[in-house]
Parts: sequence; C-alpha cells; structure tokens
Amino acid sequence: MINLTSFELTRTAPGEISTKHLLDFFESAPNLCKIELYSATPTSGTQHGRLVSPACLKRVYAASGGPPSLLLGHLLIPVGACLTTEVEFPSPPIKDQPPRFLDNLRNLPNFTSIRLSSDEYCPHIQFNGPNGEVRMNPRTPHADTTDVFLEPLVHFDTSKAERLDILSGNLSSSDHFYRALLPTNNLRTLMLYRCTSPQIFIDGLHPGASSSKIMVFPNWKNWPSTSISTGRNSISRVR
Repeated sequence: MINLTSFELTRTAPGEISTKHLLDFFESAPNLCKIELYSATPTSGTQHGRLVSPACLKRVYAASGGPPSLLLGHLLIPVGACLTTEVEFPSPPIKDQPPRFLDNLRNLPNFTSIRLSSDEYCPHIQFNGPNGEVRMNPRTPHADTTDVFLEPLVHFDTSKAERLDILSGNLSSSDHFYRALLPTNNLRTLMLYRCTSPQIFIDGLHPGASSSKIMVFPNWKNWPSTSISTGRNSISRVR
C-alpha cells in the first residue's frame, strides 16, 4: 500500500471492522492523503494509548456508524488537513465533556473563523484557520441547535477568532450568546443571517446581559466604522 493516496469505505455491517483493523491499514499506507468513511466508523476494538500519524493526510471524512472518538482518538490529524466528523452534542449541553479526540487535532489550534449553522438540512459547527479546517455535524438533530453549539465553544480557545458567522440561529436566551462571545477578544466580524428573534442576539452584546457587567468586544469602541442591518434578519459589524 506504499503508493496508496486515497481510501474510501462505505456501509460496513456493525462489528465488521474494528479500530485496530483501520489503524493497521493506515500505518501500512504512509502516503495516504484522503480518508472517507461513510457509515463505516468502527464500533469496537479500542487501542489504548495507540496513536497513528499519517503525515500526508489532507482530508478526513468520518460520518455515521459508531462514535468517532473510537477512531479519531487514535488518529493524529496533521496541520493543514480538513476534518469532517459527527459529534454527539448533548441537549441540554453537559459541561466539561468535550469530544475526547480534540487533543489529537493538530490542525485545530489558531483557527481564525467560526461558523455555526442551525439550518435543518445541514447543521454544523466549523472552525477555519491557517492550520486547516474542522467541521463537526451533530449526530442527533436538535430543535435548539444554536444553544447546543454555543455551549461547547467554552472548550475551545476562541481568543484568536476574527470572524463569527451564525446561520439560521435560534436562541432561547441571550446568556448563551454572551458567554460564548466573552473570550473572543480579537473578533472583527460578526454576521447573523436568517436568525430567529435577532433582538436576543443583540441583547447578548452589552454588559447588561450578565451580572459581571463585562463588555464583549472591548476594542469595538475604537473601530472607525460600524454597519448594522436588520434586513433579512441579519446583523454585521466589520472593522
């Protein structure tokens, strides 16, 4: 398999393939650039402490099947790669339980943009930056997807994020939005598109949304221009 660069596996039966099988295979293909697993994520065979690092990997797609942590917890995703996977976002969110495989994502640190989409056809949370891309789709749809996505953001270092896009957002409270925005000190662009009750999002931008009275985006007051529009239920502020 020395010359293999692309691997796709689709619709395996439950228990047909284990984590060990896949890790052994990936180690035998050092030039592998693309891995795509459709309803073929292993559900057994955890390899305690084992890590595989495909140095040439550029794209990983792992959706449906077993919990992605069983495989991704042993796979080091290199800088510059693009990862798409499914994650079980609990509802209501459970704090201090981020996906266990996040420590293996070498392409996740230093992301500069975040995209949250609550679109019923393609809900996802996506991180982009100079180190690559990570996209997480919920395994189970939620009616309050935006709240579910905002809560896990506390597990990521969002201090370098410069852009936040929220599509088809639906919030139950401005408090979730306020707490998610507090660490984003370098945010320069905020875009809300087709969001339900945009006033809830706007309420989360001022200190009154929390007893701490801490203002989000303290540097905004020094920006030379501001643009806010409620047309099409959207609001943006760009440096």
